[in-house]
Amino acid sequence: MSAANLTDEQWKMVDKLIDKDVNSLRLAHHGNAAMVAVIDQIECRQRTRKKLCRTLERIPEFLFPSVLSAEQSTSDSLARFHSTLIPVGARVLDMTCGLGIDAMHIAAKASQVTALDLNGHTAECAAINFRQAGIYNACVMEGDSVSYLRNLPDNSFDCIFIDPARRGEAGQRLFALADCSPDVTSLLGEMLRVAETVIIKASPMLDISHSAAELHDVSRILAIGDRRECKELVIVCRRNYSGAPLVSAVTIAQDEEIVSGFDFRPEAEKDSEAAYGMPESGQWLYEPWPATIKAAPFKLLCNRYPVMKPAPNSHVYFSRTEISDFPGRGHRIDAVIPFNKKSLRALAEYGDRFDITTRNFPLGAEALAKKLKIKSGGNRRLFATRDSDNRSILIITSPTL
Repeated sequence: MSAANLTDEQWKMVDKLIDKDVNSLRLAHHGNAAMVAVIDQIECRQRTRKKLCRTLERIPEFLFPSVLSAEQSTSDSLARFHSTLIPVGARVLDMTCGLGIDAMHIAAKASQVTALDLNGHTAECAAINFRQAGIYNACVMEGDSVSYLRNLPDNSFDCIFIDPARRGEAGQRLFALADCSPDVTSLLGEMLRVAETVIIKASPMLDISHSAAELHDVSRILAIGDRRECKELVIVCRRNYSGAPLVSAVTIAQDEEIVSGFDFRPEAEKDSEAAYGMPESGQWLYEPWPATIKAAPFKLLCNRYPVMKPAPNSHVYFSRTEISDFPGRGHRIDAVIPFNKKSLRALAEYGDRFDITTRNFPLGAEALAKKLKIKSGGNRRLFATRDSDNRSILIITSPTL
């Protein structure tokens, strides 16, 4: 698809066929280049209609350079959060522009944004979309951002944003920072020469402690996610920063509002002591949000909130009274039963449909459901975990939040 060849008639076809099955459309229009371009735009919109809802409302004729770019795009909610890390009026270099979603949100706060992408077609599409959005303080260019960076004078920018490519030449997923492109572990010194702050978007699969050790001048590491999963790590480096980084767990709702945030220093977790006990019916159980789990303040949560854990490696928490601001989902405990041959009979009193969560348990959720002969669904959740004596227990809960 070319950035210059979508006509008004083609855009009308995009609107008309937006909810059609793209595979059927491709079969029906095989070999028709004009319709292939239309179908590509339809597929991109279908893939991003939730995560880019605001962008697509703002720019009805938003031009996607490829289906792959839609798959790999950051969401509006994450991009908006990234922009909160940028100082107002900053000069920003985005070294890996892609679709330009991050750059668009950052431009709302920055005085100027320079965005580069290696792919000329991708850069051209981003430039068109910026103009359609009325963003005039951003310049999108095709080019090698590493070469561009190395030719810049000191302090050319206030902030650099970079999302290194996590796909290899064969399409395989990459996780380690040193394996991604550009390699920020070798490039960080050069970036900090050009800008005082460097913001690195990274895979949520990375280990936080290892990532901090792999880089330098790390001032903050953020685990960012929604209610279902941790989406990414964001690493903030500041020139000449020394000391332990601040670790943050941030959970964002679909409407881009922050559901919860939890900040701590690694030494605070190291110096904390967890409280242990056995949950009881009538109490409240808390399942930390995925980003909180990733940040791993497992003992510190017991210090910050009046909660206890069933066991050291059972990362669910419970309290005698309800806690409104715990960084996780709350449930009312209906019953706590041992996991044994009598479990099936005890569970039957509460129905035969449960969603299952396992934490520090010998079976996964699917295997446990099969063993207990229960189906998913209903409004109750079954937590399978261990107590402090290493006995397997089942906690039957109802939602409270």
